[in-house]
Amino acid sequence: MLEDLTLALPEDSSESDSGTEDNESTAVDSAGLPGWDKVNRLAEALLNLGAYVTNAEVDNIKRLHADLDEYDRRALTFTPRYKKGKGRFKQSKNRSAHVGVESMARSFVTAGQPALSPSKSRVVEAICVHLCDVCTERRATTQDTYQSKWKEVIKKYNELRHTIANSRLCKETSLQLYCINETTLSKWFKNKERVDEVKMLLQGLAVPNPAVSSAEPLLPAQQLPHTPPRPDHGVAILEESELAPLPSIPVVSNEHSTSAGVNVSESSESGSRTTTWRHRKKKFDDDRKAAAKAEGLSTPKKKRMAYTCKTCNQLQSKETGHSQYFGQTYCPNEPGQITREEWLAKSPPKERRKEHHRIKNL
Repeated sequence: MLEDLTLALPEDSSESDSGTEDNESTAVDSAGLPGWDKVNRLAEALLNLGAYVTNAEVDNIKRLHADLDEYDRRALTFTPRYKKGKGRFKQSKNRSAHVGVESMARSFVTAGQPALSPSKSRVVEAICVHLCDVCTERRATTQDTYQSKWKEVIKKYNELRHTIANSRLCKETSLQLYCINETTLSKWFKNKERVDEVKMLLQGLAVPNPAVSSAEPLLPAQQLPHTPPRPDHGVAILEESELAPLPSIPVVSNEHSTSAGVNVSESSESGSRTTTWRHRKKKFDDDRKAAAKAEGLSTPKKKRMAYTCKTCNQLQSKETGHSQYFGQTYCPNEPGQITREEWLAKSPPKERRKEHHRIKNL
């Protein structure tokens, strides 16, 4: 973002050079600084220049520039335009890995020069005030294209800069007409309009001026204790010698946890409830397998969950005539249903895979 660079008020305005004119004929600006009439006369003389500057015009402008107050004739100080971001919220989203790339990109938008606000110099500000009053917006017509008011002001201001740069005024005076663009110009103009509107609304009103400090001295600050007080609201305070030692928790090794005879009480103390449930389930399954093996029986298998058909509300099994073919379910009780062989023949050829996986009975 471009900063709103403004001139700092002088420390003592009474020490500024007001020329040979009386104080009654001296004009001040909105900030109360004298010499605004001299700045306006110089701005009008600069705007009356053409494509070149004659010797008479040079002498006139030199005289008007020498008549300015010391505050307006001193050299401007330009601050660095690049600022290192502090924190992620003050950095641009499209930040680059190289330092200074964003500053260089902003610089080349205005032909390689960083643009400043017109309020940096009172001479430039007076020139912009006159140009904003003269220049108007050009509407789009059949012959001409649209051109904004700010672009017209920037065009005339750059023409004046080029005229002064190609004349004797650049060497014989300390005039500094720095670069401005549409962003800095429109921002300065809108801020100026807001300030003027606030002044107009507050005109004639008695705005209260609250006191910054208290009329009476305040009470001294309460000094906090160095050590916090011990609680005495009924909570028993036990010394370290009175505290009972914590019980030791047995740790179950991996060898015991993987064996069939795992201690459930120890695992519940050392692990979570899920781990305890898994150990208990594993012990139950191991006991079933050991009992079946001792009796000479086969290992019991887990029963498969039975699914219900949504059409006939019967179990999807071989006994009820249901079949499944690559995700497609066949129900013999569906109205208008054909035989299973005809249903398989009408299946798409791309779904006919291996012969032993063609039909899966439930």
